[in-house]
Amino acid sequence: MDMFTLSGYKIIQELYENAWLKIYRGQRMHDQTPVLIKVLQAGAGQADRARLMNEYVITRNLEIKGIIKPLRLEWSGLTFALILEDHGVIQLGKYFQHGSPALPDFFIIAMQLTETLGELHQHGITHRNLSLDSIFTDAAMSRVKIADFSMAALLSRKNQTEFTPHMTGAMAYLSPEQIGRTSKVLDHRSDFYSLGVIFYKLLTGRLPLQAGSHMQWVHAHMAKKPVAPEEINPDIPSAIAAIIMKLLAKSAGERYQSAAGLLADLAECRRQWMETGAIKPFLPGRMDRSGLFQLPRRLYGRQKEAA
Repeated sequence: MDMFTLSGYKIIQELYENAWLKIYRGQRMHDQTPVLIKVLQAGAGQADRARLMNEYVITRNLEIKGIIKPLRLEWSGLTFALILEDHGVIQLGKYFQHGSPALPDFFIIAMQLTETLGELHQHGITHRNLSLDSIFTDAAMSRVKIADFSMAALLSRKNQTEFTPHMTGAMAYLSPEQIGRTSKVLDHRSDFYSLGVIFYKLLTGRLPLQAGSHMQWVHAHMAKKPVAPEEINPDIPSAIAAIIMKLLAKSAGERYQSAAGLLADLAECRRQWMETGAIKPFLPGRMDRSGLFQLPRRLYGRQKEAA
């Protein structure tokens, strides 16, 4: 099959393909800027085009360092192509496909993700599609970035939405309210559930829930309680396991209510670990409160390890 071509861009390699899109690594010809090119497949429907447009519209004006930002929306003559920044990153799931991160690396990932998610929530944006496939890092793991805003929604405290009739995102990462079997509103706390799935998978090597069909996933997210992470990996400190289980609460009201509250707990775990090599158990959510409040403006990465 012939490689996709787009005027003004050099296509270097195909990175990813699913039923409705392909992603290429490329280069903008006039200034040699590296880019990612997200292209709709020939059979993509109206809903798929809407998702691509949604990603561009929601993120194009954001000044958030922790996201992969779109640069342009191009028309190739046959289909739309979304041009995004390329920082030479790879999917987090591929980065750790052969093992779990050490705790210092986990803190880098978890705290950067939480900080970025908090900034998105402060802009009224709920991602709704967080997974290990939508999070990227560079080879040195100095920066972690959130991508794929095709399912994202602008939600305000006055305009929180009931679940939509169709489920969005990867089934293993969906919150119970996204499944559509509850009358609860869908707001920013849905992202915290997905983040809990990501943390669980990173540290244990497996998903918190298992299912083999659509309806089994519905039942699992609604009714099944995950095995405690430290029972799978005894090296996980109980304080971190408690944070993960709070993120995975079935009721949004029992999860963290803000990214700042989660970030405070992760920072305390990291402080204890760096100072003593151990983490004493504590009640998660002590610094949490309802609503979206200002996050500390810091970047958590390897440069902090040397501090």
